[in-house]
Amino acid sequence: MTLSRACPERSRRSLPLNNVTDALPVRGRSVRDGVRMADRADAVWLGDGETLLRPILAALVAAGLTELLLLRMLSRVGVHIPKEGLVLEGYSLLTSLGSFAFNVATVLAPLSLVALTYLLTRSARVGPAALGIATLSGLLALLFWSLVLPLVGTGPEANIAFGMTSAGLLVLLAAPYWTNGEVALARRIAVGLMVAAFLCSAYYTLSNTAYHLLGWTGSPPYGLPILGLGEALVVATGFAVFWAWGSWRWLKEWRAHKMLLALPSIVAILLLGSYLANGSTSAILALWTTGLTLYLPLPLYLASFWLYLVTVSGCLGGGQRTYEGWALLLLLVAGYNLELTYQHLLAVVAVLVLTRGAALASASASGTAAIQQARAAEAL
Repeated sequence: MTLSRACPERSRRSLPLNNVTDALPVRGRSVRDGVRMADRADAVWLGDGETLLRPILAALVAAGLTELLLLRMLSRVGVHIPKEGLVLEGYSLLTSLGSFAFNVATVLAPLSLVALTYLLTRSARVGPAALGIATLSGLLALLFWSLVLPLVGTGPEANIAFGMTSAGLLVLLAAPYWTNGEVALARRIAVGLMVAAFLCSAYYTLSNTAYHLLGWTGSPPYGLPILGLGEALVVATGFAVFWAWGSWRWLKEWRAHKMLLALPSIVAILLLGSYLANGSTSAILALWTTGLTLYLPLPLYLASFWLYLVTVSGCLGGGQRTYEGWALLLLLVAGYNLELTYQHLLAVVAVLVLTRGAALASASASGTAAIQQARAAEAL
């Protein structure tokens, strides 16, 4: 978080609501106190609407992680599990639970997007009207397609329309965040890498679908190189996320943050052991679950993923950046290759949360009052 943009005491300039966390004054207090105050203001960005959104997003994250682990991952390693006795019963029970979690998540994903859209647009618009209307239209169109596609089927035309809507909406959500100088540079870069990676994946998928629809032979121009570029951007995103929402203090003072680093380290060690034991199976599993081919050196993936999980652990552990932690987990569940409408919705919800609805440029009156109170208290 950039504290160098702190507002002088005499300044009366009003701040954009989405950026007050990067502009809270810290005069007379330590930098750590300033960060804590910024985090408290960050936590009230939805005002009283937080009580509506928090349980929905929490349930979505829980269901998404469950289906990722028990359906996408466990079901695909079933060929290596003995199919007899208690092992078979346990395997069947866990995969059934994963299937149930998937069904729950597919319902909660559009519900979360509806709740976010409502909460971020229920009060007066304070940003560019044209951009806000275009973004809102994109959100409604994506919700419409996500509800209609299961009914009309997934033909190539429908897939192209839905994919283009999703890709365009991600750009609309991120554009005002990228160009806003009040937002910390690290966060703008992190969101930019996320969206750029999704656009690379979307180009590969949509161009191949269009070729198939038109009956053209061959492959789209630069399809595989762009897909590979997108995977490199995914790896870079892990480092950028730590830069944006993490803290080097967690690593420098690792003895004081053992619990924060424990789970990410265990997961990274398990992934390394799995790859060393059977590299081909691990690569296939990574492709099926996240869309990554692991064509880059393995240490890059491990370092990026470890820093990503450390950031998530830090966001959730402190209790002040819970929404960022949840959004990062939703991105993890969505994966790189967005194949299902549910995965597209997860990516949009995550970007919408991380950018604080900058494209909609609205906030609740109670959230505004809470932020103003936090700024006034910090200036004392």
